[in-house]
Amino acid sequence: MEALDALMRLDRMLHDYNAFEGHTTRYLRMVRDGGLVPMHMVGGYEKIEKLMEAGQYDKANKVMRQWADRSGADNDADGIFRFVNMKARGPALSWASIQVLDRFLKRPGLSPVQRYEALALRAINLDKIDKFLADPEAGDNESGGADQWILSTTTRAGIGKLVKPTARPVRWASRR
Repeated sequence: MEALDALMRLDRMLHDYNAFEGHTTRYLRMVRDGGLVPMHMVGGYEKIEKLMEAGQYDKANKVMRQWADRSGADNDADGIFRFVNMKARGPALSWASIQVLDRFLKRPGLSPVQRYEALALRAINLDKIDKFLADPEAGDNESGGADQWILSTTTRAGIGKLVKPTARPVRWASRR
């Protein structure tokens, strides 16, 4: 792992993002095969963030699809919720969180509480992204191109369409 980490640092210094993407894919495979599921989620996100910060949006999106599929499927609910609630909040982490939550919500057998918490966290993160995209300057100065990255896969109107259904009132069925 240390050797792979050193290679990725060199890749970034040399701006060789094709090699960085390949090493990231290898890293994700190694931690997954090693049963290090939480490390896959957190470490994988950090690598995706490096690609995003370098303006390598296509590569970041490609890696993120693979990463989110595994992270949403392999982590337990508590691990996912801890990741989504990480203290270092920013638009990039909110966007990645939505991707993981979308995959998590497709899993069969979720309890009503797990589904509710995932939907609530998804709505909160969508709202944060919607507000950030409305005024990127109002957010933290460490967005590092997050607005461009997010908009490389969707539009501002697309985010609005995702936000709208999450904001509608919940109708509780009466029990009789």
